[in-house]
Amino acid sequence: MRLVAPGYVRERFESTVFLARIFLPAAILVHSGSLLKAVRNSYEEFTIPATPSFVETLVAAAAVAVLAPAFRLWSLAVGFVGGYAGGVRFEDT
Repeated sequence: MRLVAPGYVRERFESTVFLARIFLPAAILVHSGSLLKAVRNSYEEFTIPATPSFVETLVAAAAVAVLAPAFRLWSLAVGFVGGYAGGVRFEDT
């Protein structure tokens, strides 16, 4: 992380590392969801692959609405990862 953000002070650097650790699993979840969507499309099931996007958005918005007063920026990170986890879980059913 020091290569990406060399001039950050300690507090901002720790915050950046923490957010990177949260968002790294999100990247894996995004690609897993895309792979599952492609598999469903290959079986000509087009309704089910369209709904995880709705689930992702709904979970992310709910997490931000509920957690924002207490966790501020962290609520967005948790909502994003939780939304994609919910989308992948919904895609897997």
